[in-house]
Amino acid sequence: MAKISRFEDLQSWQKDRQLTNFVYDLTEHPKFAKDFRLCGQI
Repeated sequence: MAKISRFEDLQSWQKDRQLTNFVYDLTEHPKFAKDFRLCGQI
């Protein structure tokens, strides 16, 4: 079993960062960005 010395080494954290970046990329589009309430909830 591999030793984990930092939380960045966790595969679940790495996958979460990918998902977070994907969501941020989606919310930057002008049509989506105009809906402030939805952007705030996401």
